[in-house]
Amino acid sequence: MKPLSSRSYLKNNVKKVLPSFTCVALGVFLIYFFSITLYSGIYGIKQGSLDMLEKVTNIASNTKDPISDKALDKIKNCNNVEYIVPIIGVIGGFQYKSPFGQISTEAFNVFEEDIPRLLQIFDMRLLEGKLPSPNKNELLISLKISKQDKIKIGDYIGKNSDINVTLNKKYKVCGIIDGPINTMLTTNSGNTKREEALKHNLIFSLKNENNKTINDELESMGESTITIMDYKSAYNQLNEIIRAITSLSFILNLIVIIVLCISIGNLNYILFLNRQYEFKILAAIGYKKKDLYIKILKENITLNILGFTFGIIVTIITIKLLNIIIFQPKGQYVYSFHLKSIFTAFLIPVSVSTTNMLSTLRKLRAMNYDCLNF
Repeated sequence: MKPLSSRSYLKNNVKKVLPSFTCVALGVFLIYFFSITLYSGIYGIKQGSLDMLEKVTNIASNTKDPISDKALDKIKNCNNVEYIVPIIGVIGGFQYKSPFGQISTEAFNVFEEDIPRLLQIFDMRLLEGKLPSPNKNELLISLKISKQDKIKIGDYIGKNSDINVTLNKKYKVCGIIDGPINTMLTTNSGNTKREEALKHNLIFSLKNENNKTINDELESMGESTITIMDYKSAYNQLNEIIRAITSLSFILNLIVIIVLCISIGNLNYILFLNRQYEFKILAAIGYKKKDLYIKILKENITLNILGFTFGIIVTIITIKLLNIIIFQPKGQYVYSFHLKSIFTAFLIPVSVSTTNMLSTLRKLRAMNYDCLNF
Protein backbone atom coordinates (compact mmCIF):
# COMPACT_ATOMS: atom_id res chain seq x y z
CA MET A 1 0.00 0.00 0.00
CA LYS A 2 1.47 3.41 -1.02
CA PRO A 3 1.30 6.43 1.27
CA LEU A 4 -1.02 9.23 0.25
CA SER A 5 0.32 11.82 -2.19
CA SER A 6 2.52 14.46 -0.56
CA ARG A 7 1.30 16.94 -3.17
CA SER A 8 -2.32 16.40 -2.07
CA TYR A 9 -1.43 16.90 1.59
CA LEU A 10 0.46 20.15 0.94
CA LYS A 11 -2.29 21.44 -1.36
CA ASN A 12 -5.02 20.72 1.20
CA ASN A 13 -3.05 22.05 4.20
CA VAL A 14 -1.51 25.26 2.88
CA LYS A 15 -2.13 27.21 6.08
CA LYS A 16 -0.53 24.52 8.23
CA VAL A 17 2.67 24.20 6.17
CA LEU A 18 2.99 27.89 5.25
CA PRO A 19 5.09 28.82 8.35
CA SER A 20 7.65 26.08 7.58
CA PHE A 21 7.68 27.01 3.89
CA THR A 22 8.26 30.69 4.77
CA CYS A 23 11.11 29.85 7.16
CA VAL A 24 12.91 27.74 4.55
CA ALA A 25 12.44 30.36 1.81
CA LEU A 26 13.62 33.16 4.12
CA GLY A 27 16.66 31.15 5.20
CA VAL A 28 17.58 30.38 1.58
CA PHE A 29 17.12 34.06 0.70
CA LEU A 30 19.44 35.21 3.50
CA ILE A 31 22.19 32.67 2.79
CA TYR A 32 22.08 33.02 -1.01
CA PHE A 33 21.93 36.83 -0.84
CA PHE A 34 24.86 37.03 1.58
CA SER A 35 26.92 34.42 -0.30
CA ILE A 36 26.43 36.03 -3.69
CA THR A 37 27.13 39.55 -2.43
CA LEU A 38 30.28 38.22 -0.75
CA TYR A 39 31.33 36.69 -4.07
CA SER A 40 30.63 40.00 -5.84
CA GLY A 41 32.66 41.86 -3.20
CA ILE A 42 35.64 39.56 -3.71
CA TYR A 43 35.24 39.99 -7.48
CA GLY A 44 35.39 43.77 -6.93
CA ILE A 45 38.63 43.37 -4.98
CA LYS A 46 40.04 41.32 -7.85
CA GLN A 47 39.14 44.05 -10.34
CA GLY A 48 41.10 46.54 -8.28
CA SER A 49 44.36 44.59 -8.23
CA LEU A 50 44.32 40.88 -8.96
CA ASP A 51 42.80 41.04 -12.44
CA MET A 52 45.47 43.49 -13.59
CA LEU A 53 48.30 41.38 -12.17
CA GLU A 54 46.79 38.28 -13.73
CA LYS A 55 47.69 39.80 -17.09
CA VAL A 56 50.96 41.57 -16.26
CA THR A 57 53.85 41.51 -13.80
CA ASN A 58 55.14 44.75 -12.26
CA ILE A 59 58.86 45.21 -11.53
CA ALA A 60 59.92 48.39 -9.72
CA SER A 61 63.03 49.66 -8.01
CA ASN A 62 62.38 50.31 -4.31
CA THR A 63 65.43 52.57 -3.97
CA LYS A 64 66.87 55.47 -5.95
CA ASP A 65 69.09 53.00 -7.80
CA PRO A 66 67.85 51.59 -11.13
CA ILE A 67 66.76 48.01 -11.72
CA SER A 68 69.86 45.91 -12.31
CA ASP A 69 70.94 45.17 -15.90
CA LYS A 70 70.87 41.47 -14.98
CA ALA A 71 67.14 41.61 -14.16
CA LEU A 72 66.34 43.73 -17.22
CA ASP A 73 68.29 41.42 -19.53
CA LYS A 74 66.47 38.40 -18.13
CA ILE A 75 63.12 40.02 -18.96
CA LYS A 76 64.20 41.26 -22.40
CA ASN A 77 65.70 37.90 -23.39
CA CYS A 78 62.75 35.77 -22.21
CA ASN A 79 60.97 34.23 -25.20
CA ASN A 80 57.66 34.18 -23.32
CA VAL A 81 57.63 37.95 -22.69
CA GLU A 82 55.29 39.63 -25.18
CA TYR A 83 55.30 43.35 -24.29
CA ILE A 84 57.49 45.42 -21.95
CA VAL A 85 55.90 48.72 -20.94
CA PRO A 86 57.88 51.29 -18.92
CA ILE A 87 55.95 53.18 -16.24
CA ILE A 88 56.95 56.85 -16.08
CA GLY A 89 55.29 57.12 -12.69
CA VAL A 90 52.23 56.59 -10.53
CA ILE A 91 50.25 59.85 -10.59
CA GLY A 92 48.00 58.97 -7.66
CA GLY A 93 45.06 56.74 -7.04
CA PHE A 94 41.32 56.45 -6.64
CA GLN A 95 38.85 54.33 -4.74
CA TYR A 96 36.32 52.17 -6.51
CA LYS A 97 33.30 51.59 -4.31
CA SER A 98 31.93 48.11 -4.65
CA PRO A 99 28.51 47.48 -3.07
CA PHE A 100 30.24 46.23 0.10
CA GLY A 101 33.51 48.11 0.42
CA GLN A 102 36.13 50.26 -1.27
CA ILE A 103 39.10 49.16 -3.35
CA SER A 104 42.09 51.47 -3.85
CA THR A 105 43.61 51.46 -7.34
CA GLU A 106 46.57 53.34 -8.85
CA ALA A 107 46.62 55.66 -11.86
CA PHE A 108 49.59 55.42 -14.25
CA ASN A 109 51.63 57.77 -16.41
CA VAL A 110 52.97 55.94 -19.49
CA PHE A 111 54.37 56.77 -22.90
CA GLU A 112 51.89 57.69 -25.66
CA GLU A 113 52.70 54.66 -27.82
CA ASP A 114 52.07 52.28 -24.92
CA ILE A 115 48.45 53.28 -24.21
CA PRO A 116 46.91 51.28 -27.10
CA ARG A 117 49.15 48.38 -26.11
CA LEU A 118 47.96 48.50 -22.48
CA LEU A 119 44.32 48.60 -23.59
CA GLN A 120 45.01 45.50 -25.67
CA ILE A 121 46.75 43.70 -22.79
CA PHE A 122 43.94 44.50 -20.35
CA ASP A 123 41.13 43.75 -22.85
CA MET A 124 39.90 47.33 -22.58
CA ARG A 125 38.21 49.38 -25.29
CA LEU A 126 37.60 53.07 -25.79
CA LEU A 127 33.88 53.75 -25.38
CA GLU A 128 33.80 57.51 -25.67
CA GLY A 129 36.20 60.37 -26.34
CA LYS A 130 39.83 59.95 -27.41
CA LEU A 131 43.19 58.74 -26.16
CA PRO A 132 45.30 61.23 -24.15
CA SER A 133 47.54 63.62 -26.06
CA PRO A 134 51.16 63.74 -24.85
CA ASN A 135 52.04 66.32 -22.19
CA LYS A 136 48.49 67.77 -22.14
CA ASN A 137 47.43 66.49 -18.69
CA GLU A 138 44.64 64.44 -20.27
CA LEU A 139 43.30 61.30 -18.62
CA LEU A 140 41.54 58.07 -19.53
CA ILE A 141 39.18 56.72 -16.86
CA SER A 142 37.20 53.48 -16.61
CA LEU A 143 33.45 53.39 -17.17
CA LYS A 144 32.78 52.18 -13.63
CA ILE A 145 34.59 55.18 -12.14
CA SER A 146 32.77 57.49 -14.55
CA LYS A 147 29.39 56.15 -13.43
CA GLN A 148 30.31 55.96 -9.76
CA ASP A 149 31.43 59.58 -9.45
CA LYS A 150 29.38 60.99 -12.35
CA ILE A 151 32.52 62.10 -14.20
CA LYS A 152 32.08 63.15 -17.82
CA ILE A 153 34.45 63.87 -20.67
CA GLY A 154 35.79 67.40 -20.25
CA ASP A 155 35.64 67.32 -16.43
CA TYR A 156 38.77 68.09 -14.44
CA ILE A 157 39.81 65.83 -11.58
CA GLY A 158 42.73 66.02 -9.19
CA LYS A 159 42.66 66.05 -5.42
CA ASN A 160 38.89 65.51 -5.24
CA SER A 161 38.07 64.25 -1.75
CA ASP A 162 34.37 64.28 -2.57
CA ILE A 163 34.87 61.62 -5.24
CA ASN A 164 37.76 59.79 -3.53
CA VAL A 165 40.32 60.66 -6.23
CA THR A 166 43.82 61.80 -5.26
CA LEU A 167 46.09 62.72 -8.18
CA ASN A 168 49.32 64.74 -8.24
CA LYS A 169 47.67 67.56 -10.22
CA LYS A 170 44.56 68.39 -12.23
CA TYR A 171 43.80 66.29 -15.29
CA LYS A 172 41.16 66.72 -17.96
CA VAL A 173 39.11 63.59 -18.69
CA CYS A 174 39.50 62.93 -22.42
CA GLY A 175 38.15 59.39 -22.75
CA ILE A 176 36.19 56.62 -21.06
CA ILE A 177 37.33 53.00 -21.34
CA ASP A 178 35.56 49.79 -20.41
CA GLY A 179 36.73 46.27 -19.61
CA PRO A 180 37.68 43.97 -16.73
CA ILE A 181 40.25 46.39 -15.20
CA ASN A 182 39.65 49.56 -13.20
CA THR A 183 42.43 52.04 -13.95
CA MET A 184 43.34 55.56 -15.09
CA LEU A 185 45.98 56.35 -17.73
CA THR A 186 47.76 59.53 -18.82
CA THR A 187 50.82 60.32 -20.92
CA ASN A 188 53.06 63.09 -19.62
CA SER A 189 56.56 61.97 -20.48
CA GLY A 190 58.17 65.43 -20.59
CA ASN A 191 61.89 64.97 -21.11
CA THR A 192 61.91 61.41 -19.71
CA LYS A 193 63.56 58.91 -22.01
CA ARG A 194 62.00 55.50 -22.52
CA GLU A 195 65.12 53.55 -21.55
CA GLU A 196 65.54 55.66 -18.43
CA ALA A 197 61.96 55.03 -17.27
CA LEU A 198 62.40 51.32 -18.01
CA LYS A 199 65.21 51.13 -15.43
CA HIS A 200 62.94 52.22 -12.56
CA ASN A 201 59.44 50.83 -13.12
CA LEU A 202 57.94 48.54 -15.75
CA ILE A 203 55.25 45.97 -16.44
CA PHE A 204 55.46 43.09 -18.86
CA SER A 205 52.90 40.72 -20.33
CA LEU A 206 53.41 37.09 -21.32
CA LYS A 207 52.55 35.25 -24.51
CA ASN A 208 51.52 32.23 -22.44
CA GLU A 209 49.95 33.55 -19.24
CA ASN A 210 49.96 30.07 -17.72
CA ASN A 211 53.75 29.91 -17.89
CA LYS A 212 55.10 32.13 -15.08
CA THR A 213 58.65 30.75 -15.11
CA ILE A 214 60.16 34.22 -15.66
CA ASN A 215 58.52 35.43 -12.43
CA ASP A 216 60.07 32.55 -10.48
CA GLU A 217 63.46 33.24 -12.04
CA LEU A 218 63.29 36.91 -11.06
CA GLU A 219 62.28 35.96 -7.54
CA SER A 220 65.15 33.47 -7.28
CA MET A 221 67.67 36.21 -8.10
CA GLY A 222 67.00 37.54 -4.60
CA GLU A 223 67.57 41.21 -5.44
CA SER A 224 66.41 43.26 -2.46
CA THR A 225 66.44 46.53 -4.44
CA ILE A 226 63.50 45.55 -6.65
CA THR A 227 59.88 44.79 -5.85
CA ILE A 228 58.17 42.11 -7.90
CA MET A 229 54.40 42.25 -7.88
CA ASP A 230 52.51 39.51 -9.68
CA TYR A 231 49.22 37.66 -9.24
CA LYS A 232 50.65 35.20 -6.72
CA SER A 233 52.18 37.83 -4.44
CA ALA A 234 49.09 40.06 -4.61
CA TYR A 235 46.81 37.11 -3.90
CA ASN A 236 48.90 36.15 -0.86
CA GLN A 237 48.52 39.69 0.48
CA LEU A 238 44.75 39.65 -0.01
CA ASN A 239 44.30 36.05 1.05
CA GLU A 240 44.11 36.90 4.74
CA ILE A 241 41.28 39.37 4.11
CA ILE A 242 39.44 36.93 1.86
CA ARG A 243 39.92 34.12 4.38
CA ALA A 244 38.54 36.29 7.23
CA ILE A 245 35.48 37.24 5.13
CA THR A 246 34.92 33.59 4.17
CA SER A 247 35.16 32.49 7.83
CA LEU A 248 32.60 35.13 8.80
CA SER A 249 30.33 33.88 6.03
CA PHE A 250 30.64 30.29 7.29
CA ILE A 251 29.76 31.33 10.87
CA LEU A 252 26.72 33.37 9.76
CA ASN A 253 25.50 30.54 7.51
CA LEU A 254 25.89 28.06 10.37
CA ILE A 255 23.90 30.31 12.74
CA VAL A 256 21.08 30.67 10.18
CA ILE A 257 20.95 26.90 9.62
CA ILE A 258 20.90 26.11 13.37
CA VAL A 259 18.17 28.69 14.07
CA LEU A 260 16.08 27.39 11.17
CA CYS A 261 16.46 23.75 12.23
CA ILE A 262 15.29 24.62 15.75
CA SER A 263 12.42 26.85 14.58
CA ILE A 264 11.11 24.49 11.92
CA GLY A 265 11.65 21.55 14.26
CA ASN A 266 9.30 23.18 16.79
CA LEU A 267 6.74 23.93 14.08
CA ASN A 268 6.88 20.35 12.82
CA TYR A 269 6.53 19.00 16.36
CA ILE A 270 3.28 20.95 16.80
CA LEU A 271 2.14 19.81 13.36
CA PHE A 272 3.02 16.21 14.23
CA LEU A 273 0.95 16.33 17.43
CA ASN A 274 -2.02 17.71 15.50
CA ARG A 275 -1.76 14.87 12.96
CA GLN A 276 -1.68 11.95 15.41
CA TYR A 277 -5.39 11.29 14.85
CA GLU A 278 -4.69 11.20 11.08
CA PHE A 279 -1.88 8.69 11.63
CA LYS A 280 -4.15 6.62 13.83
CA ILE A 281 -6.73 6.36 11.04
CA LEU A 282 -4.08 5.50 8.45
CA ALA A 283 -2.74 2.78 10.76
CA ALA A 284 -6.23 1.36 11.14
CA ILE A 285 -6.56 0.93 7.38
CA GLY A 286 -3.25 -0.87 7.03
CA TYR A 287 -0.38 1.63 7.07
CA LYS A 288 2.69 0.63 9.05
CA LYS A 289 5.05 3.00 10.82
CA LYS A 290 7.43 2.60 7.91
CA ASP A 291 4.72 3.75 5.50
CA LEU A 292 3.96 6.76 7.67
CA TYR A 293 7.62 7.65 7.86
CA ILE A 294 7.95 7.54 4.04
CA LYS A 295 4.82 9.68 3.73
CA ILE A 296 6.20 12.35 6.10
CA LEU A 297 9.62 12.17 4.45
CA LYS A 298 8.13 12.91 1.01
CA GLU A 299 6.09 15.77 2.41
CA ASN A 300 9.14 17.34 4.10
CA ILE A 301 11.38 16.98 1.06
CA THR A 302 8.72 18.40 -1.27
CA LEU A 303 8.02 21.33 1.05
CA ASN A 304 11.72 22.14 1.56
CA ILE A 305 12.52 21.93 -2.15
CA LEU A 306 9.62 24.26 -2.92
CA GLY A 307 10.84 26.68 -0.24
CA PHE A 308 14.40 26.46 -1.61
CA THR A 309 13.28 27.12 -5.19
CA PHE A 310 11.07 30.03 -4.16
CA GLY A 311 13.88 31.54 -2.05
CA ILE A 312 16.39 31.35 -4.92
CA ILE A 313 13.96 32.90 -7.42
CA VAL A 314 13.06 35.75 -5.05
CA THR A 315 16.77 36.44 -4.36
CA ILE A 316 17.64 36.54 -8.07
CA ILE A 317 14.74 38.92 -8.80
CA THR A 318 15.69 41.11 -5.81
CA ILE A 319 19.34 41.38 -6.88
CA LYS A 320 18.41 42.15 -10.50
CA LEU A 321 16.12 44.95 -9.31
CA LEU A 322 18.83 46.31 -6.98
CA ASN A 323 21.29 46.27 -9.90
CA ILE A 324 18.92 48.20 -12.15
CA ILE A 325 17.75 50.71 -9.54
CA ILE A 326 20.81 51.21 -7.30
CA PHE A 327 24.07 49.52 -8.31
CA GLN A 328 24.43 49.82 -12.11
CA PRO A 329 23.79 53.60 -12.21
CA LYS A 330 26.78 53.88 -9.85
CA GLY A 331 29.02 51.65 -11.95
CA GLN A 332 28.60 48.73 -9.54
CA TYR A 333 27.28 45.24 -10.06
CA VAL A 334 26.18 42.27 -7.94
CA TYR A 335 25.95 38.87 -9.58
CA SER A 336 22.46 37.38 -9.44
CA PHE A 337 23.50 33.82 -10.31
CA HIS A 338 26.44 31.93 -8.84
CA LEU A 339 26.43 28.13 -8.74
CA LYS A 340 28.60 27.80 -5.63
CA SER A 341 26.32 30.18 -3.71
CA ILE A 342 23.30 28.11 -4.78
CA PHE A 343 24.99 24.97 -3.41
CA THR A 344 25.62 26.86 -0.17
CA ALA A 345 21.94 27.82 0.06
CA PHE A 346 20.98 24.19 -0.66
CA LEU A 347 22.37 23.35 2.79
CA ILE A 348 19.12 24.78 4.19
CA PRO A 349 16.68 22.14 2.80
CA VAL A 350 19.25 19.36 3.34
CA SER A 351 19.87 20.27 6.99
CA VAL A 352 16.21 20.96 7.77
CA SER A 353 15.01 17.73 6.11
CA THR A 354 17.65 15.63 7.85
CA THR A 355 17.11 16.99 11.37
CA ASN A 356 13.34 16.97 11.04
CA MET A 357 13.17 13.41 9.77
CA LEU A 358 15.44 12.12 12.53
CA SER A 359 13.14 13.81 15.00
CA THR A 360 10.03 12.42 13.26
CA LEU A 361 11.45 8.90 13.26
CA ARG A 362 12.04 9.13 17.00
CA LYS A 363 8.47 10.34 17.58
CA LEU A 364 6.99 7.58 15.42
CA ARG A 365 8.95 4.95 17.29
CA ALA A 366 7.61 6.37 20.56
CA MET A 367 3.98 6.18 19.42
CA ASN A 368 2.13 3.52 21.36
CA TYR A 369 -0.86 2.58 19.24
CA ASP A 370 -1.72 -1.05 19.21
CA CYS A 371 -2.64 -0.89 15.57
CA LEU A 372 0.73 0.55 14.61
CA ASN A 373 3.47 -1.98 14.00
CA PHE A 374 6.42 -2.68 11.68
